[in-house]
Amino acid sequence: MNKDGIKEYLTKELSLLLDVKLNKIDTNGRFIEDFGLDSLDFVLLMENAEEAFDVDIPDSEFDGLKTLNNLIDYIFERAKC
Repeated sequence: MNKDGIKEYLTKELSLLLDVKLNKIDTNGRFIEDFGLDSLDFVLLMENAEEAFDVDIPDSEFDGLKTLNNLIDYIFERAKC
């Protein structure tokens, strides 16, 4: 999978979680500070990403995944699909 495909999927997922339009999602936005995700929604997004891209995102990595771009890069580097 290429980065554009990962970005498209994650942007849609985030849009659904936040109940906002896709064009309101900035890939440089921070999950908690900018998007206002609570910890439960953040974990749900991580679980959905793990399942969709067949990657493991250990809880210990969560602190380093502050923005949507961080998550896109993380998945792209590790994706098995």
